[in-house]
Amino acid sequence: MNKNSIAFKSVLLILAFVIPVVIVLAWFSHKIASDIILEQTEKQAETIVQAAVERILLITEPIEKIPRHIADSLIPGSHDIVKILKISLESNENIFGMAAAFEPYRFDPSVRQMCPYVYRSKGQINTTTLADPSYDYMKQDWYRIPKLSMSPEWSEPYFDRGGGNVLMSTFSYPVIRNRQFMGVITADLAMSHLHKIVSGIHVLNSGYAFLVTARGSFISHPDSRLVMRKTLGEYASKSSNKQLMKIASDIEKGKTGFSGFTLNKKKFQVYYHPIRSTGWTIGVVFPDDELFAPLKQLTRKMLFVSIPGLALLILAVAWAAGKITARISRLSKISDIIAKGDFTSPLPEDTSTDELGKLSRSFKHMQQSLKSYMDDLETAIAARQRIESELGIAREIQMSILPKIFPPFPDQPEIDIHAVIRPAREVGGDFYDFFFIDEKHFCFVIGDVSGKGIPASLFMAVAKTLLKAGAMPGISPADILSKVNNELAEANEACMFVTVFLAVLNLETGSVKYCNAGHNPPLFKTCGKCMWICTNNQPALGVFPEVSYRTEQVCMAENDYLLLYTDGTNEAFNTAMEQFSSRRLRECFEKSSGSPESITRHILADIQNFVDEAAPSDDMTMLCIRYNGTSTGN
Repeated sequence: MNKNSIAFKSVLLILAFVIPVVIVLAWFSHKIASDIILEQTEKQAETIVQAAVERILLITEPIEKIPRHIADSLIPGSHDIVKILKISLESNENIFGMAAAFEPYRFDPSVRQMCPYVYRSKGQINTTTLADPSYDYMKQDWYRIPKLSMSPEWSEPYFDRGGGNVLMSTFSYPVIRNRQFMGVITADLAMSHLHKIVSGIHVLNSGYAFLVTARGSFISHPDSRLVMRKTLGEYASKSSNKQLMKIASDIEKGKTGFSGFTLNKKKFQVYYHPIRSTGWTIGVVFPDDELFAPLKQLTRKMLFVSIPGLALLILAVAWAAGKITARISRLSKISDIIAKGDFTSPLPEDTSTDELGKLSRSFKHMQQSLKSYMDDLETAIAARQRIESELGIAREIQMSILPKIFPPFPDQPEIDIHAVIRPAREVGGDFYDFFFIDEKHFCFVIGDVSGKGIPASLFMAVAKTLLKAGAMPGISPADILSKVNNELAEANEACMFVTVFLAVLNLETGSVKYCNAGHNPPLFKTCGKCMWICTNNQPALGVFPEVSYRTEQVCMAENDYLLLYTDGTNEAFNTAMEQFSSRRLRECFEKSSGSPESITRHILADIQNFVDEAAPSDDMTMLCIRYNGTSTGN
């Protein structure tokens, strides 16, 4: 059967109604069966997790009672604290070690720091002290956090070097007298106890259980490379897995949930539930391929029965359609002639007044209309191709004047710099530049021209050229912008303007002198903290002549960063018309680390994830610079 025939199309039309009905019924049945399987799986997972939680609580709750009892009954200076710790350790085999850490001179006025520690080793109970300069217990989380909160806390698991020298978590109960913090009584739980409980949970053939802390750090997982090395949130963020990121967020908030996720192209279901008092969460993972294996087998059997019936239906419909379409074979040949592009061949006359006669006359009219349309279309396509070619050349020219080789100065270890630009159209008005004014002064600049398209790109090229030409040794950023402003404002009949941030970095001192002409304030990151650089509210270039600009200054230390950007970055919109916002940009910059290239790409990826499929509303440009210091220091 010819695929262009009406008979063939009739078959397709009928099947277009029959097949969707069959598919909907099959899908509905499959959906109900899947929901039942998921419901039963959730109940099974809840039972498994609750049993594991109770086993863990049987270990943790008795451990919590011992430090609480000691702290509430302890009288500083009047008890043999080491003896009390030993007796308490002997009373609970799940406790790895115990310590009594006090504020200076609080337990014994003659002793500045006191922190005896008893622990198990090779079947024996040993005693040591943590009041050692190499192990300052007052700086450890198990001491600092209860001191700040004045409440008992389970610490994040850690490898206690200098103490028990094992992977453990510490329960710390504060000793408080007269509303004053005296110290803490601690009990250490070796993570190996919990790992045995979690690893003993068996789920299907390849399912598994895991245990994470309140912050998402893995305590137990079949993949030992994840234990205490990555948090669930970091793992999800690195893989850009939104499902895992949602699960990680729920776990950090202490929620109970049952959710699906995809990892390495495989689908899983996970049930997670928090453990009271510790804040940890235990979860079990079910592979979908094993979970839904019986349903897939049933589906295959249904398809085996359905396909022969569908084939018989197709044959019957094809035979009926062939009978009906015998009268219109001539029109089929006519349509072939027109489909091949022959708009001049004469069509046979058909004077009948039925639907096929009307159709024949319509074909003739269509032939004439198509010929006229194709002539017009050919002219329009040629004009459009010429415009697209010119726009492509304009884009290549615009991009060629921007630095695009990174790292640009491999022989200058004092700085590392990277920049990205994403025009909203073929050409745009954003630009950046960086160059050495002399051997120790490095100039970098970013700008955003009003408007878009070719006018903005031309104005951008002029502004960039003037800025680079005006940056000479001994001239301040304010003087550079003042001079360029006067040149742009002169004969600016299009009333265009450009916002500019220009800075000059002294490689020897780390001093950055800058001037901002109406541009977004850059972000400055030092010691892992991120802040906005304060700038004066000065007008953009090209608006008013004879504007007096002011130079400001900030000092960069070793490994400090500056992030310059245009408003298309923080004002990127998603499909819900929400802005990425300056707050998200600051948070993303603060969390990112490494080279400037990795930072800009990380921010760009976060923005892309945020905007999703929304079309860009403005040019997006970023320039990140890291000051590495000098060989002799700052």
